[in-house]
Amino acid sequence: MKCFNYLGVVTALFVIQPSLARDASPVTSRLSIKSYLDLAVQKNEVTRLNRAQREQFEAKKDQALATVLPQLKLAGNYVQQQPLEGSKPDDNKSSAARVNLSQPLLGLYKGAKTLDVAKKQLEATELGGDDAVLQFKLSLNDSFHAVVSSMSDLAGYDEVQKIASKRVKEISDRVKIGRSKPADLFAAQAQLASAEAQLEQAKTTVLTSRSNLAQISGLELDADLTDQVALPAKAETLAAYIGGVNGLPSVKALEAQVMASDAQAAAVRAQRVPDLDLTANYYLKREERLKDVKWDVGLQLSWPVYDGGLISGRVREATAQKTLYTEQLSQKKRLSEMKIRQYHQTFEASLRTLPIFERAVAMAQKNYDAIAKDYRLGLATVLDLIQSSNSLAEAKRVFNRQTINAKSQFVALKLAAGQNL
Repeated sequence: MKCFNYLGVVTALFVIQPSLARDASPVTSRLSIKSYLDLAVQKNEVTRLNRAQREQFEAKKDQALATVLPQLKLAGNYVQQQPLEGSKPDDNKSSAARVNLSQPLLGLYKGAKTLDVAKKQLEATELGGDDAVLQFKLSLNDSFHAVVSSMSDLAGYDEVQKIASKRVKEISDRVKIGRSKPADLFAAQAQLASAEAQLEQAKTTVLTSRSNLAQISGLELDADLTDQVALPAKAETLAAYIGGVNGLPSVKALEAQVMASDAQAAAVRAQRVPDLDLTANYYLKREERLKDVKWDVGLQLSWPVYDGGLISGRVREATAQKTLYTEQLSQKKRLSEMKIRQYHQTFEASLRTLPIFERAVAMAQKNYDAIAKDYRLGLATVLDLIQSSNSLAEAKRVFNRQTINAKSQFVALKLAAGQNL
């Protein structure tokens, strides 16, 4: 594909003017789409939300791990009872202090299953956070290129306004010497007024699109954006993008949820296993009759015989949850492939039409040059000149918009396929 020279001219004008940024702090570096997305991810709430969710499930994992580790406690008690007739004062009270150590034995199996659930839930949460970042980038891409497009329009309208202003001055001078009619001056002034109105409207559009971008990203309103996306001459095959669906964080998160549901069912079934705990006590203080016994060791066994169907119900719940996540996984893969296919089709169509719009600009330029030459020779009217000038400006504007749209589609396609920019 040829170099898009017209868009290059507009891109060179693409710096934010201080007059367009209202009450915003200055930005010192220019931001491409990639650098803007990276900076927004760092500063936006989406990252902090993901971190908070991850910390929540990390805490659950630590809690699950604690169930299989030894527990050490310091315990004590003091008892004062009703005095009996003829008893001594010391016979009516007792106190004790001990260090207690307990270690689950059969409970290690239960704890291991619970820990496995926590690990898989943590993995699913982390992948879900990655998907949230990806969706955030996709929404930012649309807003970023909306600003790019509005700035391109602003540069085009600014150019038209300057040309129209220069033409009014030239025709005014020609009217003074009798080489042009007053009607020609009125026509040129009408074009200038229209160009000035379009320029002011374009400034408003820029501010609106910038405000929307800043609201989504959390970055400064006057961020200095630069368009550095390089369009390929030809789009890669659809298979090159569809092949990455299984690696998307949304898909992997649901796969992790399926495995977590499996682990949850296994952890619930493990509740049917008896509990066998090893306990040991070292006594710092005991009642008088046992004061010489400093320690003891024992085993404690408990076996759930009947729970009213509680465990069975929880197993069915975990199994149903697995079925739900499995169906969501299948749906997510299909919808992701559909979205990639749509982006790919739209991008291919844009690449095919860009050369046509480029030729339209070239033809409009030739037409304007020819009419400008005829006008100087008195063979064309000022209305012909204004009409050809407007046609050229519109052709450039459409070409620039289509190029920016193609770049936005290209970025969205790569993001949707899980590829790096």
